Amino acid sequence: MSLTRTHRDFSDSEQLLLGLLAPLLSATLRRLHELALLRAITADGDTPVVLVDASATIAWASPGAHERLYLTAGDRLPTVLRTWLQDGPDRAAFNVGDQRVRPHLIANAYPELDAIHFHPAARSYGADELRVLPLTRRQRDVLALVLQGLTNRQIAGRLLLSTRTVEKHVDNIYARLGVGSRSQAILATVQTLAEV
Repeated sequence: MSLTRTHRDFSDSEQLLLGLLAPLLSATLRRLHELALLRAITADGDTPVVLVDASATIAWASPGAHERLYLTAGDRLPTVLRTWLQDGPDRAAFNVGDQRVRPHLIANAYPELDAIHFHPAARSYGADELRVLPLTRRQRDVLALVLQGLTNRQIAGRLLLSTRTVEKHVDNIYARLGVGSRSQAILATVQTLAEV
């Protein structure tokens, strides 16, 4: 979508229109990203993914969900996941089958069905265990919460900092670890700690 104009600045009506459309366009883009991610991760069949109906009954399970997490079509989700869905999904980690995983919900991925895909959950580390990394104490505090799957806003609330301050700490962590993303920072941390 584009808006062509001949003036240097947007008019008041154009700004109003863009302001009204921004939330809708952002939500649409987020939804397209979620569905593209779901298609990509189900392509190999190895990633644990399930489709569940409103009663938390599994309508479909990928081979990875069946083999690694023992989730089977026709069964209800384990109690811990049903509770997670009812309480409003967050980025918590759970034991499902014999693995520790972090579920991610894609609501209404298909008509009347929600998708849940599962990431392996990194072991939780305290800030003291992260001393082997070239980070300040506060950066270790932030990274420990990143490893638990908390968002910048959640970390800010937990550490009584502003979200912007947490974002700066995260950027500095990336620089010190030589990585460019949250997942790379987690992977680098887990690999470094495994070598110690």
